[in-house]
Amino acid sequence: SGSITLKSTGNLTVSTAQPAPTGSVTLTTDGLLTLPTATPLSARTLTATADTAASMLLDVDKAIITLNAAGNLTIQQNTARSLDLTASVLSGSITVSTATADIELTSLILRTASNSFDAIVTSGGNLTIGQITAGLYYQNLAAVPADVTAIHSVSDVTLTAAGSITEAVTDSDVDVIADTLTLTAGTGIGLLQIAANSLDARTTSGSITLVDVDSQKEIAGGLTVTRAAAADAVAITASGNLIVLLATASGGSGSVSLVSTADNIRVPRPASGAAISASALISLSASETIRMYTLLTSAERVEYRGEELIRSEEH
Repeated sequence: SGSITLKSTGNLTVSTAQPAPTGSVTLTTDGLLTLPTATPLSARTLTATADTAASMLLDVDKAIITLNAAGNLTIQQNTARSLDLTASVLSGSITVSTATADIELTSLILRTASNSFDAIVTSGGNLTIGQITAGLYYQNLAAVPADVTAIHSVSDVTLTAAGSITEAVTDSDVDVIADTLTLTAGTGIGLLQIAANSLDARTTSGSITLVDVDSQKEIAGGLTVTRAAAADAVAITASGNLIVLLATASGGSGSVSLVSTADNIRVPRPASGAAISASALISLSASETIRMYTLLTSAERVEYRGEELIRSEEH
């Protein structure tokens, strides 16, 4: 046990790491931080602040990493320890992976918006999310800075878990802010609150439950679901327009529920097959119009709720 603190006004290189699984390590540098590459840095808690950092091989319970200059952050943890991560990069992407262990993302922040910067997290176990920020979201108009006239997230987030993907705390706060959000799980996704423009979500078993909200002054409101595929149930609610290209629940009692609380639902004609399929229930509910390429018949029960139902062959 105990603690180690190292500071440098230039680059900081840690060439070897003695196992200290119950201690804390604090590393601070105004330059490049380089950790051992042959064996992982071992500690209960790692706190690292640097301009930039080489790829990190870790064996820690908790990591708090901040990069304050342009550069990517890559973290790999191949031990059995679960990883609790707080990470922030000024201008770059974040890539995190574990071989078999769970990951809890307390906070993951891309501080600069760019199509070139993404957050990619791969968990060999379960993945729980506090907050992932890869764009801008303002719930209240009064919180929007006076010089901001339009908001549109441009960075993508890709989350993969051998187990489940869930929120760390059950609440109504937004868990993920992104342009394109890709979720792949083994045993279920959600409930998650998201502020995204495009969604691709699939789980081998279990269900998908997601709620999408739009920021104040969002210029690309609504959500386009390119794919939502689960065994048990797919339940997606959006505050804006909801465009669904593919939604399937493959299990014997599978259900698909699609809701737009303040706008329209549109289901375009797919290139092949059915855009929406489930054996037990398909339910579409919109505050305004539901526009379908065809009326759905695959489920035991099909429900439509809206101001108007339009069947159109032209989309």
